Amino acid sequence: MAGTVVVDTVKSSTSGAPVFQNTSGTQIGQLARAWVRFDGTNAFSPNPSTSAITASFNVTSITKNGTGDYTVNFTNSMSSANYCAVVFGGKGGVAFGLGIEATAAPTAAAYRFLTYGSSFTVTDTPNNCVAIFST
Repeated sequence: MAGTVVVDTVKSSTSGAPVFQNTSGTQIGQLARAWVRFDGTNAFSPNPSTSAITASFNVTSITKNGTGDYTVNFTNSMSSANYCAVVFGGKGGVAFGLGIEATAAPTAAAYRFLTYGSSFTVTDTPNNCVAIFST
């Protein structure tokens, strides 16, 4: 029987995130464990900054380590550092940034990355989006 479920809250029976399964019970999806959109050109004083964050879930702050070098700090840590980070940086709605892992390896508590401009130099970008997927 196909149908629509309308609820206010979906709660996992464990400490992990709720999962979506097909009719065979095979997992087919999961919600993001953390996400944030922030302005990397905003003043980061004092560090870490919440003023640069325009919207987020499970993110306490962004630390600016230097030009185009940011650390996303999680409110609730991931279960391990083995997660998937999807990063986008852009300017004025036009994509020109590319997020990559910086010199620090990901940790369960934070993710650090760099944004590059069109000339492949590290640069501050105003529209940065990061989504974290983890079990």
